[in-house]
Amino acid sequence: MLPIDSVKDRTDFWHTDVTFMNKPPTGSLLYAVELPGVGGDTMWTSTRAAYDSLAPQLREFCDTLTGVHFDPHYAQVIAEGGGQMWEGKLLERLWPVEHPLVRVHPENGRRNLFVNPQFTVGIKGFPGPQGQGLLRVLYDHMIQPQFTVRYRWSKGTLAFWDNRATMHYGVNDYGESRRIMYRVTLKGDRPFGVDQSYGRR
Repeated sequence: MLPIDSVKDRTDFWHTDVTFMNKPPTGSLLYAVELPGVGGDTMWTSTRAAYDSLAPQLREFCDTLTGVHFDPHYAQVIAEGGGQMWEGKLLERLWPVEHPLVRVHPENGRRNLFVNPQFTVGIKGFPGPQGQGLLRVLYDHMIQPQFTVRYRWSKGTLAFWDNRATMHYGVNDYGESRRIMYRVTLKGDRPFGVDQSYGRR
C-alpha cells in the first residue's frame, strides 16, 4: 500500500501506472483518506475506445509498432538506494523496457493503445522527433472528452481500474489543501501485441 500525499505527490499528468516495468500492474486501487474542500478529482480515459476510433490505416500501422518505456526520475531514486520491492525483489537498477504500442487485452482480446505521456519515451526504430511526433498525435487523440470520465471523490471512496485499458490524471486544482490517498497496484503480466499469441510472454 503506497500513500499518495499531495505534500509531495501530485500526479497531474496523464499516465498508466508503472509501465516502465516488464510486467506492469494489471489494475490499481485508490482509496480516499483526506480530501480538499474543492477539487482533487481524478480523470480516466479509455485507451480501447481511443484505439477503436483511430483511422483504419493508423490502427493497422500502430499494430506493428513497439513503444519504449522508462522513468528517469525513479531510475535516479533507485540509483541512490531508494528503490522499492517489485515482485519480491529489491530494485537495484531501472532499464528501459519495450511494450507493444497496441496491447491485446488477455481476458477479452480487445486492442488498446498502450502508451502514455509520462513513461513512454519513444517508439522503437523511430529516431527522436519522428517517434515523438507520432506519440503526440496519439496522446492528443486519447484524451478527447468522448473517451474520458471525471470523478469527484468522497472520503472513503475506493476506485478500481484496469491498467491494461486506461490512462488516468489527478487534477491539481486545490492549491495548498491536503489530499491523501492510498494506492494498491495488482500484479500484472507481460503485455503482448497483435502479432503475439496468448501466453507467449
